Amino acid sequence: MKVGGATAPIAFLAVLAALLVSCAGTTATASVTPLAFPRTATYWLEQNEIPAVEELARYDLVVIDSEWGHRLERSDFERLRALNPDIVLLAYVNLVDYRPELGSAGYYADRYALWQFRDSTTSTFPEEWLARTARGARVSEWPDTVMANLADTAPRIDGRTYAEYAARWVVDQVWSTGLWDGVFLDVWGDRIYGASHTRWDVDADGDDDPEVRIYGPDSPWERGVTSAERIMRQAMPDAILVATATARSATACSTAASSRASPIPGPGGTPPPTSAVTSARPRARVTGGPASR
Repeated sequence: MKVGGATAPIAFLAVLAALLVSCAGTTATASVTPLAFPRTATYWLEQNEIPAVEELARYDLVVIDSEWGHRLERSDFERLRALNPDIVLLAYVNLVDYRPELGSAGYYADRYALWQFRDSTTSTFPEEWLARTARGARVSEWPDTVMANLADTAPRIDGRTYAEYAARWVVDQVWSTGLWDGVFLDVWGDRIYGASHTRWDVDADGDDDPEVRIYGPDSPWERGVTSAERIMRQAMPDAILVATATARSATACSTAASSRASPIPGPGGTPPPTSAVTSARPRARVTGGPASR
């Protein structure tokens, strides 16, 4: 697997070791059953550069920031699929970490839309949707960011919680481009580890709540995340939804990744069928090319 700009061939070595073990006791005439699942992947989160199309086409699974959907030409995506018709493309999104400053609107169009930026330092994003203590201190789980409140008890703005709003953003801003096979949800699950405050006002009632009343099974945070998943799954029935987080009850089995990653269930609580991996293809024409930062 390739992460960022560094190569970490752990998955490759594991597969190679398994093949060597199995081949040791197999005759030369034995048939080999093709593996239907992705075996190689790259997880590329650099913002200022991206590997060449020919390099990305070498992998079965490619995760890149959703912003590359408008930074690259549509022809780049078409060539990528022409070189590797079975490639699985996932758009990386982070719905939790609000950054008070961004680059240009052209370069960060998706983030400008999600966080309601007017320019690089001015945002109209509702303060009520940011995690805060009862005294107004902002909660952060990553340097230079503020944590958004995904709980179902978060204040409603225009009739919806932030979790519901964010889910619709994924559907309308990212999935609607028709470029992706699915979405890779970072910082996603029934709890947040490493938050700057262990007590904060999750329901805006003026009192700080301990972590046991914020996170965990059937908690405000878990219910909010689940509501977002249901919105995404209903609006994107063919999409592959992958989350890096803790495994939660009722969210299907987990699979190995750099952290724990779980397929998000389809209708009825069951994971989407394996065929969904190769059935989703570009659905809409997207215009626009590279933009300067």
